Amino acid sequence: MRRYLNVALALLVLGIPLRVCAKPGPEIPTPKHSLEEALKLAKAQFEKDAKTAKVPEEEMKDWIVTRAIFMPTEEKKRAEPWFWLITFTHRIDNDYQCIIHILPDGKVTSTGIMGG
Repeated sequence: MRRYLNVALALLVLGIPLRVCAKPGPEIPTPKHSLEEALKLAKAQFEKDAKTAKVPEEEMKDWIVTRAIFMPTEEKKRAEPWFWLITFTHRIDNDYQCIIHILPDGKVTSTGIMGG
């Protein structure tokens, strides 16, 4: 029991300097499009992609948004323009996805429906 207490105490003492020395990353910019606006744009693009891929209307209810991330164009360069990355995934055949990017200027790009 005493050994576990010593280990816990050592971890606590070693962890304190890490918290004191930790610095926050660069500031995250305010998105030009709110999440709601980005989701509307992404949904419109997804519906176009689904039509192109000839997804039956009754299967459209099986697609859900599984990810919505506001991120920089390059992870290493956080000063780069940030964009929304929104992923639609088929909830049953979840190896099918459609990834959509909403750029700051409002341009929408898509991978189309992939998987299978």
